[in-house]
Amino acid sequence: MNFDFSALNFETIDSNINAYPDMYINLNGVTFTKKVLEDLGYSAYVLCLLDA
Repeated sequence: MNFDFSALNFETIDSNINAYPDMYINLNGVTFTKKVLEDLGYSAYVLCLLDA
């Protein structure tokens, strides 16, 4: 079954534009968004320092 998606007039959105550098801290570890990695120059190691 083929469907013609061009008839729906979808717009392609680049998800890398207007990306925010976010860091998520939870019980399982620390997760960075791709924007953080780009801003850090894809460093092999990152030292996280938190201020109380």
